[in-house]
Amino acid sequence: MLKDNILLCPIREPDVIATQKFGNYNTLYGRGFHSGGDLARKNPADTFRTKIMSPGIGKIITSQWQDDKDHTAGYGQYVVFVPDAYPWLGIIMAHQDERLVRPGDRVIHDTQIGFVGNTGFSKGPHLHIEYRPLANILDGNYSIPPWFHVNKNGIFCPMDLNML
Repeated sequence: MLKDNILLCPIREPDVIATQKFGNYNTLYGRGFHSGGDLARKNPADTFRTKIMSPGIGKIITSQWQDDKDHTAGYGQYVVFVPDAYPWLGIIMAHQDERLVRPGDRVIHDTQIGFVGNTGFSKGPHLHIEYRPLANILDGNYSIPPWFHVNKNGIFCPMDLNML
């Protein structure tokens, strides 16, 4: 049994990789600031419709589609999860192909949240993850870097939030 304060990577496949990190970027597609981290599988063809699992024990507070007509805030299909152990924190999981949860749903580590997709402002199937204080959940003013650590099995694990 996992401890209540443990947060896991929402993609539990052994071949998950970080495809875009938090922070400033300068790529073929342009320059800017990436407010989260992107996860996919090593083979892009395997990524689409990969299961997205709950990172921990908590509650879904948002499950919706964010319209991106002007390509400025393109989460597409996304959910916001609040862990019981960190009630000040909202974890945004975006670009989903399908959402399986609704606001108010209680989830645990093995609850499926949805499927990885390519909705919103996205260049290919992946899961975009942002850690934000609830006070700034969707205003874009503040993000916490989603530090990831690779364990010996190649599984990405989020940071220990107790160090903040």
